[in-house]
Amino acid sequence: MKNILENIKYKEILSLILFFLTIIIIIKSSFFLPIIISIIITYFLYNIQKLLTKVNISNSISFFITYSLFLTFFILILTILLPIIFKQLANLFDDLPIILQKIKILTYKYPSIFSIEQTNILFSNITTYVQSIGKTLISASLISIAIIIKWTISIFIIPILVLFLLKDHKKILEWFNKIMPEKMRFWKNIWIEINTQIENYIRGKIIEIIIITIANYILFKIYKISYADLLSIMVGVSVIIPYIGAIMVSIPVILISAVQLGISQEFLYITIIYTTIQLLDGNILVPLLFSEAVNLHPISIIISVIVFGSTLNIYGVFFAIPFAIVIKAIINIHLKH
Repeated sequence: MKNILENIKYKEILSLILFFLTIIIIIKSSFFLPIIISIIITYFLYNIQKLLTKVNISNSISFFITYSLFLTFFILILTILLPIIFKQLANLFDDLPIILQKIKILTYKYPSIFSIEQTNILFSNITTYVQSIGKTLISASLISIAIIIKWTISIFIIPILVLFLLKDHKKILEWFNKIMPEKMRFWKNIWIEINTQIENYIRGKIIEIIIITIANYILFKIYKISYADLLSIMVGVSVIIPYIGAIMVSIPVILISAVQLGISQEFLYITIIYTTIQLLDGNILVPLLFSEAVNLHPISIIISVIVFGSTLNIYGVFFAIPFAIVIKAIINIHLKH
């Protein structure tokens, strides 16, 4: 480690600091959010376009097919999926006091595990927390017009940005190469190192989200679990935050299932199947999708999530793995030299 640090020139250290500061500013600024989302979508769509060109479809036609598919899904998400999610989210918030009361009654049946005093203190704290969320939502509704305008603009910007990023990605990369001085060859080497890994990471994560969302949606629908759409999407998106995300999202899934089904045979089955899906994801699906593309040790992943999460809050949690990939790439470049 000492040799690696000694090989890095002071200018390179300074440029690294500036690079990470720039990334932090971009991520923390909501202004750049549509740009970040557009770049992530473009990375994924570029893989589809490459697959089409491999089967002797011209670049222009493959671009048209890829972008048309994206636009179709984008419109379907806005017009069908989002209204369902918002409706279920509103219903869940309305039903939350009833759900909490049912969970409280359920714990009273097992006094050897949950004492009445502990249960009352716990649910008193939960009720206070829920009320604080309600107050936050009420205060947010006062500036809802500004939020709606902001998100509406972002929604219209994303497909336009994706269009030009997908269409002119080669020109954009060539332009960056031209303006980058020869002395900054260090950054070009890093870009070559991380580009493939980031591309594979984004592609793999989107495929993983889709598979896990569909699998859990089918499971929740079979057992007629309330808020099935919302819960399945929550479980799907949770794979972005390795290990920690799965634990966090499992709590509402198990609690809602327990309230609806009771401590019954059906509840046992759904818990076993849900756990099996999580295990299959971690032990089979992830290795198949990522293979050697993102070769990070589980401890490195957890540390990255904790460090970047504590530094950048929710943004750091979501971007912890890409940050870790960049750091690993920088270390690899210096190990090679």
